[in-house]
Amino acid sequence: MPGICKAVAAVLSLVVTISGASAQSTSNSTLSKNRVLETISAADVTALLAELSITTALSENDPGLPPFMVATTAGGATFFVNFDGCTDVAAAAGCILVGHFTAGANLGLSYDDLNEFNTLAQVTRAVNDTQNNLVLFAHQQIISGGVGSDNYRLNLVLFLQDMQAHADRRQGAVTSVSFEQAAGAASSKILSGEPGAAATPEAISTAMSHRLVETAIDNNWTTDYTAGVPAALKE
Repeated sequence: MPGICKAVAAVLSLVVTISGASAQSTSNSTLSKNRVLETISAADVTALLAELSITTALSENDPGLPPFMVATTAGGATFFVNFDGCTDVAAAAGCILVGHFTAGANLGLSYDDLNEFNTLAQVTRAVNDTQNNLVLFAHQQIISGGVGSDNYRLNLVLFLQDMQAHADRRQGAVTSVSFEQAAGAASSKILSGEPGAAATPEAISTAMSHRLVETAIDNNWTTDYTAGVPAALKE
């Protein structure tokens, strides 16, 4: 929907992380050695997320777009990784921008709750989609120019911590929701761009939109976003 797409574009413009290659390395010996990423690929993200006990699978995207990644934490929470500006679209490789997205039910959430999230969150921003009864959470990171792998991993952990803090605040308030529309019908209404418009980092594809609706149903407040993350990265 154009209105929602513009709202999310405005929010995401505030939360793109521009990172230098000089990220502070972690002393946790279970993590891979820091290296500079001039671009990023699905293979890079898979390896880095595996160190956080997060399983991944690539999912077919809209025609002409790189596949997106479905990631599941050890605690059962699902989020998505989107790739943009890739030199190898089919393999999601040589990409200069990566985004992390997830969704949850908005039942029982007031705008004060969303304002609180956006005030307290470290790297993530939330947008309320009232038509589909869900809240979309997003963080994007620019890789172009060189980013340390530690820096990327740290930003991903901050995203997961933002989501876990939100889940903790909502614990016991809402555990399920009935959507007004079936996932298939809603998928065309979430963050899809104008017909014929070029894909942009801010616009979520129709394929991912469908999965976001399903995720909003599955991601209740008992899932754990940070399970499996090494303690050294939670500090």
